[in-house]
Amino acid sequence: MTLSLAAPALYIRTNNHQQFPPSLLGIMAANLGATTTAGIDSGHKPTLASPAALTAILTDFTITLKS
Repeated sequence: MTLSLAAPALYIRTNNHQQFPPSLLGIMAANLGATTTAGIDSGHKPTLASPAALTAILTDFTITLKS
């Protein structure tokens, strides 16, 4: 089942997640109907492990929404 979102959606894959491999995260993004995906070299908590990289991803996505 794939969801259809009315608004653009960002899905961030955590490339070093111990429980979920990147391939599964890609399937999850597709099932959620993500219009944009990005990868981050982090485990489950990118807000703690890679805050600057996460901020850059979120900022870039926000900028694309304005254009």
